[in-house]
Amino acid sequence: MSSPRIVRRALAVALVAVVVATVATAGVASVLAGSTAGAATTAEPSANDWSHPHHDARYSGFNPHATGPTTEVGPTWVTRVGSVETAVSPTVADGTVYVGNRDGRVVAMDAETGRVDWRANVEGVVTTAAAVGPERAFVVAQTVAEGDGTEPDSFAVVAVDRETGEVDWRYPLAVDGKPYVHAEDALTYADGRVFVAAFAGGRDVESASVAFAVDAASGEEVWRHVAERPGEYHLAAPVVADGVVYLLDGGYGANRSTYVTGVDAARGDEVFEVALDVQGQSLLYANGTAYVVGDALATVDVAANGTPVVGRVDGVNATPFERVAIANGTLYAAVGSVGSPSAVAAYDLATGAERWRAPADYVDTAPAVTRTMVVVGTLGEGVVAFDRDTGERLWSQNPHEHFGVDRPVAVVNDTVYLYAPWHVYALGDEGTAVAGGFLGALGDLLQENAALGLLVGTLATAALVGVGYGLVVVAAGRFGLSRSPPTFLAARLFRTAPADVSRGKRVAAGLVASVAVAFAYGVLGSAATLLAPLLSSVGLPGGLLFVLGPVTGVVAGVFVVGGAWWLLVNRVLPADESLLDAPLATVRREWALVHVGYLLALAVVYPFVQFIVLLLVFRPI
Repeated sequence: MSSPRIVRRALAVALVAVVVATVATAGVASVLAGSTAGAATTAEPSANDWSHPHHDARYSGFNPHATGPTTEVGPTWVTRVGSVETAVSPTVADGTVYVGNRDGRVVAMDAETGRVDWRANVEGVVTTAAAVGPERAFVVAQTVAEGDGTEPDSFAVVAVDRETGEVDWRYPLAVDGKPYVHAEDALTYADGRVFVAAFAGGRDVESASVAFAVDAASGEEVWRHVAERPGEYHLAAPVVADGVVYLLDGGYGANRSTYVTGVDAARGDEVFEVALDVQGQSLLYANGTAYVVGDALATVDVAANGTPVVGRVDGVNATPFERVAIANGTLYAAVGSVGSPSAVAAYDLATGAERWRAPADYVDTAPAVTRTMVVVGTLGEGVVAFDRDTGERLWSQNPHEHFGVDRPVAVVNDTVYLYAPWHVYALGDEGTAVAGGFLGALGDLLQENAALGLLVGTLATAALVGVGYGLVVVAAGRFGLSRSPPTFLAARLFRTAPADVSRGKRVAAGLVASVAVAFAYGVLGSAATLLAPLLSSVGLPGGLLFVLGPVTGVVAGVFVVGGAWWLLVNRVLPADESLLDAPLATVRREWALVHVGYLLALAVVYPFVQFIVLLLVFRPI
């Protein structure tokens, strides 16, 4: 047989090995990634829903119909949604959970099962939580400008059909004469319209606070309100109550005023504007009063003649710049030092008296209040729930120990919905789900012991190497190469004459070869794995240790696969060439090419297998 022909056939065998290993790798990846199917239903969000990032268009943070979980609280489902940099929280309406991410997608999931109904591509970074209307979910998407950074990013309101996940319309946020328009806080849906606040300005241009009202069905602008103000300032999400849109412009710096403006929701006419001597950061509405949260708690009431009446709740020690929640005359807030609140407190709004205070490790979200409990996200403990009346700690659950929970949670009925890197979690009674299903549970077990995790990863890789080698041994003869090595291997194993070796016995011989190669590779790889901690303890640089894994994998592969070839052609094959189906030199050359091709296939597939194994075992994010 000519050498070119031998090379072509050996390469064909190697190609089969690559395809088999790649398909196996893709299968594991598909399990980790999850699937998308189904269709969401639509209905008008009710008071029991959590249709905005802080429950409703008033941003009260209070769901009077919800209770929250109470018994052996844990995840009832976990769904992967994408980017670790997701900057928004889930909202829930009519049995569907909505969340956006920085990959430019809005994801809709079944609230009971976590099944993904659809993923909508909104062409940009999603910067706000979804505000949910009867037929559409609305987000703000940011498009990053290309080039050298001199051009500003652009922002747009995007409407996604709740049933199909199709983008219905896109409304660019733009102001003539002001090239820079920035909108990253939440937007609000109310009475068939979408309201969003934006900062507009540019170099050598007077800055302005701009509120847009957009028709929810058509995406057409209904009105805009522009307030020219010098400098830079923080804009809170628009709050809509009793036919008025409340807007907050919080100036930066100790001597900058905060403005609260009331705009008629239907016509866009300004109802009032008032300046406050607080550093306002957020706004909410409850019990007929607008509350401005910052370095103090200010109130704005609108008299019957339309005149704003400004007040202050003395005694409230809410952490500056943190949002609060209000329920039935009580204010719930994260308290402690600026930037690292260490407790949750409840205050009487009428007197400012503190009702209770409960410690928590770095409270990083606004409270979500139900009929019975107050739920917060923390960086140190994950999600923590307190009794609403007494402040007694009820439970805590940390879905991601590396990051905690730094996005506001949503509570509907007896379930808490939250985002932690890559995933949305539903916390309920007696929940036991883990990210990644069975593979995630296995990863949790292995993650507790790094050495064990690496060892199992090495053995898993060894199993793949062995299976691939067994397939090569069995398949080589079907590509016109010599069948003598698997035939004589089977004859030795079954103590029979080579002429009596059947196809089934050759397959069994391939299986034995798989086990032998996997065992040998596992021993060498495990020895290298267990050697790594020792090398680390004597001061070997971490970067070198990182390279050591792939290098030892390749070296082990060369030793094991090369050794298998040597055993086949020097110990398994008989010395009498007349018993072979080809000259001994030809058999050695053919099977040398087969083994070299298999090593090349391993070099292509091995890094992907190792990457998936390491993600499963360590899950760094």
